[in-house]
Amino acid sequence: MTTTEQIEKLLATYPTDAKAWSSREPKPSGGFRKITKPNKSLGKWLQHTNNELFAIRPNWPSFMHGGLKKHSYVTHARPHVNKPCVITIDVRKCFDSITTQQVAGCFESELGISSKLAAELAERLCFKGAVAQGFATSNFVCNLYLRKPLLAIARTLKPQDLALTNYVDDIAVSGSIGDTGAVINVIALQLSKSGLAINKSRDKVKVMHSGQRQIVCGLLVNRKLTITRAKKLELFSLVARGAITEASLDGWLSNLHNVDPKFQRKLSAFATKKGLLKPASS
Repeated sequence: MTTTEQIEKLLATYPTDAKAWSSREPKPSGGFRKITKPNKSLGKWLQHTNNELFAIRPNWPSFMHGGLKKHSYVTHARPHVNKPCVITIDVRKCFDSITTQQVAGCFESELGISSKLAAELAERLCFKGAVAQGFATSNFVCNLYLRKPLLAIARTLKPQDLALTNYVDDIAVSGSIGDTGAVINVIALQLSKSGLAINKSRDKVKVMHSGQRQIVCGLLVNRKLTITRAKKLELFSLVARGAITEASLDGWLSNLHNVDPKFQRKLSAFATKKGLLKPASS
């Protein structure tokens, strides 16, 4: 079956009673995050569509980690352990900044489908004109859209032998960085070509040298990889609220084994108690 036929089949099963609405959820760092919530039938369709899209496009650049099986913030942070300098950057309002039209153009070029089919698929996977943060498919959509600017960033940084990773809208670069401003400008320039921008808030662009605490998405990377107490509390909160995706939970549990096995067991047991994991067979 061709990609076109697969997507046509998916669209043909779009639920007639599909509905979605905006909600607000508390952020671990304070404040609230806008979340788009689907009704039950749409949620099931989005989860199935997400699985099919990843089957259509299974291979991703090695620096990409968000929403991918067996990946998590752990695999995102690990390449930056014991580096002289680590820079972390957040893409400003990433989901809200990627429009339905841009998603359609990305689907057409990256999946090789017609503009009409790309537009229809984009319309189903977006909400109020932009990528819907909260849909099961949104990490796939965001990854696909970010692939082009991130590849350009990787090519530019390669001669400097710097490590680059991203977890959806979180970007990290590390190594012997002489001019940190130049590296940040490279990232800002390539993102701007895709209509995106870096978040210039003090806590969203961080330059951390080896004499400082170097933290990548709640993980200390100075000499070895360790998980901070704040990140542990965040994970328990996500599990308690059922606000963590199956892929994300799977990635954490798979990768925490060699970082903090005691915490991994606690998180696994808690997720099982909350019904997010099936009990281990005896």
